[in-house]
Amino acid sequence: QEYSIDQLFSMVDTKTIETNEGDKTGIALDDLMIKVGISCTSCNEYIIKAKDKNQQTVNWDVMKTGILTEHSRVYFPYTAHSLWVRDVIEIEVKENE
Repeated sequence: QEYSIDQLFSMVDTKTIETNEGDKTGIALDDLMIKVGISCTSCNEYIIKAKDKNQQTVNWDVMKTGILTEHSRVYFPYTAHSLWVRDVIEIEVKENE
């Protein structure tokens, strides 16, 4: 399924998280996965892909803490900054085996 950033923000309420770079506001990734129809959110890994081909894979425990901002950036509190993907173009849902 494809959505614009505006569509995503109209579907999901925003929330603010605290990071070591200050407070960040965006839509909750856990709520987003539920709203787009992922039935077993904890059964999957999530591959967050950027325009520059960078990608990071996170499990549900990390995913449920994160947000996606209006600037297409993903933040996860209390994680390595390498997981904070810029220019997100896709979040792929990969079923755990």
